[in-house]
Order: sequence, then C-alpha cells, then structure tokens
Amino acid sequence: MDQKTRASFVVSTYNRASDLERCIDSILAQQCHSPIEILIIDDASTDHTVEMIRKKYDNRVKLICRETNCGSIRNRNYGANLSAGDIVFIVDDDSELPGIHTVEEVLQQFNDQRIGAVAIPFIQDGNLINGHPQGKNGSDIFIAASFIGCACAVRRDTFLGLGGFDEFFYHQVEEDDFCIRLLESGKMCAIAAVSEPMRHFESPARSFEKWDFYGRRNSLLYIWKNCPTVYLLPNLAINTFRGIQHTFRKNRYLWNIKGMIDGYRIICRSFFNSDQLRYPVRKSVYNIVRQMRNKGPLPLSSLDHLSK
Repeated sequence: MDQKTRASFVVSTYNRASDLERCIDSILAQQCHSPIEILIIDDASTDHTVEMIRKKYDNRVKLICRETNCGSIRNRNYGANLSAGDIVFIVDDDSELPGIHTVEEVLQQFNDQRIGAVAIPFIQDGNLINGHPQGKNGSDIFIAASFIGCACAVRRDTFLGLGGFDEFFYHQVEEDDFCIRLLESGKMCAIAAVSEPMRHFESPARSFEKWDFYGRRNSLLYIWKNCPTVYLLPNLAINTFRGIQHTFRKNRYLWNIKGMIDGYRIICRSFFNSDQLRYPVRKSVYNIVRQMRNKGPLPLSSLDHLSK
C-alpha cells in the first residue's frame, strides 16, 4: 500500500528557471518518513522554466501551467487546493533548503493541534530571520506574529478553512493577514527549531515599484480589515506617518505615494459604499500580535487563553 503523502510543497514561479532548479533539487534531497509532493505553479513564464521542469524532473514534480499571470497569492491558494498532503509547505522559487531534515523537523511542530502554521527560520543577506529564541535545539514552542511566505508551512485543512490567503492583497501583507485570522480562530503560528535554516536569495528580478506600491497600500488595508474599531483611527494615523518616514528614508517617492493614495481610496470606498472589507479581530488578539511585533515571539504556554 502506498504511503500517505504528509507534506506538499507549493512553489509559484515566474521566469526564474535557475533559481527554481536549485529550489526543487533541495526539496528532492529531503529525508522524510513519508512521500513529499511537489507542485510547481508556473505563472505564464516566458523563459525556459517549463521546458526545464519537463526535461529534468519527469513525474517527480507536478507542473501546473497558468495561461495568464495570476500572481503568487492566487497561485499559492490554487496549489494548496490541489495538494494532497496534510501539511502544505509554501516556499519561494528563490529559496533553498540546505538541511536534509528540514521537512521532518517542521512536521514535528504540527503534532500539537494548537499549531496551524509554522514559520521556518531562513537566512537572507546574511541575517537570520524567524530564528527560534532557544536556537536550533530549542524544545519549547514559541509563537510568532506571522510567517514570511518564502519559508513557511500550514495545516492544509486550517488554511483552506480560513479561505487561504486573501487575494484582495495581491502582493505582500497576505501572510500577516492570514496569521492574525489564524490566531483569531484559536490556532497559532509556531517558529520551527531546525538544525539548519533555509536560505532566501532575493532574486534580482524583483520589482521595487510593485514592492513599494503594494507594501504601502496593503499595510493600510491590513489595519482597515483587522483592527478593532476602538484602535482604528490611531493605527491608521501612525501607519501613515511611518509610511511617509519610510518613503523619505528610502528616497523612493512615486510608488510609495501611489500605494498610500490607493489604500485610502479603497478605505473610503469601503466606508461610504458599505463594501464589506472590515472583519475586525478581538482586541485581545490584536494586542497580542502587536506585542509580538514589538517584543518578539512568545511562549505557547502564555497564549493558552486565546485557544478556542
């Protein structure tokens, strides 16, 4: 009898054949007690990505080709719906898993039913991101405010039950939005204690125009959607002020300003036309997330009161 697939990888890719090849090879090198499924969602690439996959990987990789460019958020939701594993690993095509036991180590985190997602530590530009507070040998479970979409895993039924990533955001902030909804539902995002962190290489093909526009826009819309009413206006004001500071510090004005204007345009439309974009979480949840963003991860034992 075939073993049940426990882990599925969903990788959205666009015109990064060489990055993707490195990513797939590192997944195939994983030593895991159950089969690993790999789904590559090609976002209408115009380079040789599709040919490379078909030539090199045969049936070891499931290739889904989009006819038009849909964006990574939609592709990740699409892949999660098609996946067979109980746990869905979501990684970027320019990520790599150097440690051969990473999958098995992450799967162990889900033995606790309170855990709905896992942030996998990774190195980017020489910096360790989402590292476990107790290091690679940490035995206690620590909870993070959010994961980063280049290195994470989610419980499939929980992910789909919450509607996956909100495609309204299109690019950026969808992870923060999902994780606060996850916490509102009574489940949490743990930080994995792995023997070797993943690596994220930040492909030079990234667009800073899109990064600035959606980053500024979506930071406002995240507050509008999730913030309890009593905190709403102060949080919008603080975010706007910090956004202006960031714009001048980075010396990238046009797309940051456009993103801020578009964010407020959508907020005004939602307010005056009754578009249903407001789904505020409990004050206790919002305050815990804010605390973790300011002070870092918290031990699971201190958050038992949030479990439903």
